[in-house]
Amino acid sequence: MKIYRFKPGEILIDADNTFLKYTILEQLGLGGMAEIYKVDFEGRTHVLKVMLPASDPDLKHKFEREAELLWRLNCQYVVKTTSFCRFLGHRIDRQHMGKPLARIPYFRMAFGGGTLRPVMKALATITNETERQALAGYILCELAHAVAYFERVGLVHCDLKPENILVSADGDLVCCDFSFAHVFRESHRFPATDFPHVPLGAGTMGYSAPECFSGAKVTPAADIYSLGIILLEVLAGKSIFQLDSRGRHLDASQFQTFIEDSQQQEAWVTAMFNAAALPEKERGIVHSCLHFQPGQRPQSAILFLKSLRDIFADNIATYASFSAFIATLPA
Repeated sequence: MKIYRFKPGEILIDADNTFLKYTILEQLGLGGMAEIYKVDFEGRTHVLKVMLPASDPDLKHKFEREAELLWRLNCQYVVKTTSFCRFLGHRIDRQHMGKPLARIPYFRMAFGGGTLRPVMKALATITNETERQALAGYILCELAHAVAYFERVGLVHCDLKPENILVSADGDLVCCDFSFAHVFRESHRFPATDFPHVPLGAGTMGYSAPECFSGAKVTPAADIYSLGIILLEVLAGKSIFQLDSRGRHLDASQFQTFIEDSQQQEAWVTAMFNAAALPEKERGIVHSCLHFQPGQRPQSAILFLKSLRDIFADNIATYASFSAFIATLPA
């Protein structure tokens, strides 16, 4: 059972600047490295990512690395950070009136909205196939542009999934959670001295490419794999990942065996296609993204984007029509 340290209504105060006060509005997520909270800060909604207690110095370095990485990214498709990595110093609630905290690392981000998951569920309920395909095309084209930006700056996200893609009330899509991001090519933005070329070997089962887990060389083709899974789910209108060839969910040990076995991979892809019942043209692009070998996938997001446009032709929703669709969804 996941247990959050802080509850709605509590006030968290920065350790070094007592003017930085955050009132917790909602608990958004809890992972292996951090807790995520929606907070009120100076009358505006922000998000705090707060590091979990850990004695491992590598975890603290990884947390600080993500904060630094996000600060250096400047793109409409990436969640905006509004602070460097700082430290929480006090909490205020009914039980803890100004109780000191042990300098807990955190960083602050702009609130990007809800995740893509409920949007995908709403998309699946649309009975007009032309409209549904147009909205699906818009989502995937936007994500392809995001991955193209990552490629230009020498970055691989390594953990693209609906829960790590935020959709604002206006319909803007942004990527978040760069905990597993990998710098595959040194650049002025990400010099080797600050971001050493070290495979992180982690991600999310069912969305991250096999090489993200095996410790093999990670390239932009890993994010193409994730886009293929998301495309498949958007087109199928349901979540069908993490299944073996018989449609059974995989546990962690089975998944480790699975990612090292190309025959199991192919059987899994076939099973997903059968479950999704995709037309042949759509099967082609998804299959190209899900090759076991990274070199057999589209080698850039631009090539993936071109294939998307070939499939959807002129039937891709505009920003205005996607925004109108988002406006119809529950807040």
